[in-house]
Amino acid sequence: STASFNNVISLWTKARHQEDHLERAERILDMLLQEHNSGNNAHARPTSNSFFSIMIAYMRQGRKRQSVGGFVHAERVYRKMEEVDIIPPDAKSHALQATMEMLASYSQENHRVA
Repeated sequence: STASFNNVISLWTKARHQEDHLERAERILDMLLQEHNSGNNAHARPTSNSFFSIMIAYMRQGRKRQSVGGFVHAERVYRKMEEVDIIPPDAKSHALQATMEMLASYSQENHRVA
């Protein structure tokens, strides 16, 4: 079910002891999308939370490592969300706005004039 997929995604985003925890969360998302797209599992319907938890975790990782890499990964997840027609446009807009705000904050923190 979607709830099961989302629970596993959420758990992987928090498993910081595992180096590839965010990549694993994204693979679970990809499995959910594949199940949904195949039409074989009516209970596999991604929600905005399926994407948000991974995007936010990638962005936080980018800020912590002082790297734009996390933002690049978050954008990739956002692009996946754009392709899903069952995610409401306002949820997509909210995700994009949150991404842009976090990126702007990161940029200001790391490009201050001394």
